[in-house]
Amino acid sequence: MVSKTKIILPVAIVALAVSALMFQIRHTYQNQTAESTAAEEETEEGELALSDEQIRNGGIEMRKAGPGKLKLSITLPGKIAINPESYAHLVTHSAGIVKEARHNIGDKVEAGEVLALIESKEIAEAKAAYLTADRRERLAITLLQKEKILKDKKVGAEQEYLQAEALADEARMEKELARQRLFSLGLSEQEITQLPNRLTTDLRLYEIKAPFSGTIINRHLTRGETVEAGQEAYVIADLNTVRIELGIYPKDLPSAREGQKIQILNDLGENADAQVIKLSPIVDPESSRVKVVAQLDNRKGNWRPGTYVTARLNVGEFTSPLVVPQEAVVKMENQDYVFIQHEGHFEKRPVTVGRSDGQATEIVAGLKPGDPYVAKNAFILKFELTKGEPD
Repeated sequence: MVSKTKIILPVAIVALAVSALMFQIRHTYQNQTAESTAAEEETEEGELALSDEQIRNGGIEMRKAGPGKLKLSITLPGKIAINPESYAHLVTHSAGIVKEARHNIGDKVEAGEVLALIESKEIAEAKAAYLTADRRERLAITLLQKEKILKDKKVGAEQEYLQAEALADEARMEKELARQRLFSLGLSEQEITQLPNRLTTDLRLYEIKAPFSGTIINRHLTRGETVEAGQEAYVIADLNTVRIELGIYPKDLPSAREGQKIQILNDLGENADAQVIKLSPIVDPESSRVKVVAQLDNRKGNWRPGTYVTARLNVGEFTSPLVVPQEAVVKMENQDYVFIQHEGHFEKRPVTVGRSDGQATEIVAGLKPGDPYVAKNAFILKFELTKGEPD
């Protein structure tokens, strides 16, 4: 039998070892907490201590302050407009009744596509007059040909040939007048040529067609309504390109020229490059500005006519002794700051900013060449400093 003394001894030894380990853990934790508290107490207001892991996870990027280039630019107010060369008001050719109106606002249409059908008495009469003149011309030409054959064979009278020739000329002129009337009513050369092959029941109908591929931006027709000649039916525009109408002061005109690239920005933060295509030769008396027109690719449809935009016109560049990325500068309590790495901490350093091109900013005071500063994700440090403050 094993004695109780032999069993109790090892258990006591284990218990003592566990107690010692727990004491050591508590002591270490207290020391670490004290050191952390002391470090926080040593960190002055406006300074922040972050671990290497926090810096790495936050994507905080450090750089040394130094010179850099800024692009000089002027900002111009502007508005997106439809390209007038790809814009059309389609009107009714004559009075009538709307039989079909096939498209609505926003529909995409192809060049030559039929948008509406109109029933018109005037169109029917004009088509009938053309067909009558066409038949008369054919008969007159046939008669003239026969009289010419008889004349050439010396069996026909000269007078009869001259009369046939006069009738043919008259019929030709009558047909041409009927043809010109159809042109004035909006029919194309192809439509007029095909008339003799069309059913007479189609004479009263005429088509309103898209002159080019584009988008319907307005519609004024309703099926069954009566329309007058010249009444607006549809408005169509090709929005693959749009115009930017800008205003520039005369003193800045030397910086603008045709063919120049400019950057367009909207309120959503979107931007694109446009090209200056026209400078007005006069000054607008109301705005005291000169109108500048630029053209912008809009095949993706992101730029809607009627939207107000801002244009940035580059006029040169210069080198400054101290330039930082724009995101390196944070504003707190109406003061600009840059975060400097100082003795293991990040220090909130007040700075005075100069010019900016939207990407980089000139520092006039508060920063020295060689100072290590936070160039990227400085907003994380701002958040850490202000998260305990009331809104």
